[in-house]
Amino acid sequence: MTPYEQQQFHTLKKRVLELEAEVKRLNTPTDFTGFTGTKELLGFEGIMPDRNKAFNEYGDAIMDIIKPRNKKNAIISEQLEEMLDISGTIVRSVVGSWRDRGAWICSSGNGYWWGTRKEAEVTLESLMQRARVIFLRARNMGKSLAKPAVQESLF
Repeated sequence: MTPYEQQQFHTLKKRVLELEAEVKRLNTPTDFTGFTGTKELLGFEGIMPDRNKAFNEYGDAIMDIIKPRNKKNAIISEQLEEMLDISGTIVRSVVGSWRDRGAWICSSGNGYWWGTRKEAEVTLESLMQRARVIFLRARNMGKSLAKPAVQESLF
C-alpha cells in the first residue's frame, strides 16, 4: 500500500469510528417494518439485529460449529442459517464480533472455518482490500455529490 493509500485508509478508519460513535449516540436502529417482503429482501424482519444481542444469543453456537472446521470442510452461511434458524445478517454480525475479539475465523467462497495463521493473514488481506474498495467508492461518490449538476446531467 502506498503512503497515500495508507493515509486515505487511516482517514476512512477514523471516519468509520466517528460514524459508529454517532450511531451509538443516536441509538436509532434502521426500521424497515413498513416494507412488504422485508425478510425475503433483507434477510431479517423489521429492525436491524442488535449486534451484542446476536452475539450473546448465537456466538457460542456459531463458534462451536466453525472452530472444528478447516479450509477443506468449511461451512457456508446458508448451512449455519438453516442449522440455527437465523438470518445471514446475524451470521455475519456474529462472525464479525468474533473477529473483533481476535478469532481467526477465515472465509472464502467455500464458507467459514477456523484458520491457521497463514489463512488468517489471507483473510485479513481480503478484508483490508474490501475496505479499500469501499473507501474508494465512498470517496468517489462524495466527489460526485460535490458536483450534483454533473450527476444529474448523466440521466
